[in-house]
Amino acid sequence: MQKLGTITFTQGTVTITDPCYDRGTWCTATVQNVHQGDWTAEIEISDEGDWGKRVKNLVLTADGETGGEEERLPDEIGVDAGVCGVFEDKPNYGDADWFKICDSDLGAHFGGLAKKDNSFQCVGAWSSSGYGDGGYDAYIRKNEAGEVVAIRVNYL
Repeated sequence: MQKLGTITFTQGTVTITDPCYDRGTWCTATVQNVHQGDWTAEIEISDEGDWGKRVKNLVLTADGETGGEEERLPDEIGVDAGVCGVFEDKPNYGDADWFKICDSDLGAHFGGLAKKDNSFQCVGAWSSSGYGDGGYDAYIRKNEAGEVVAIRVNYL
């Protein structure tokens, strides 16, 4: 696993989405009862032969928390920009804001953090999406109190 960094969720709700999508787009997932506190974001890279190195999983885990069985979310996560992430309070981006994100944050990186003080203007983590555009599965784990303490987006 390659660590992207640490973020802090404070609101208890996150959205799993391609960041170019507006709120309410059908192929996103809203996750409620998310543990509030520090989370570690990581990506798992896989060598896919002729396709090269690709992100296999984007994984966010609440620091110091353990979860039970992994549960698949019922929503298919759609990707149209070759990027997906887990975001708290992600704004809807106009064209100028989206181009700024593409130019300053996405670049040739496999993944990174969304912060209120970078072009994302929100908190979260993002990664490139395996083979690119398509529909992907997301999974959660809950602690004994029923809080979501782990989120995984599977691309391969």
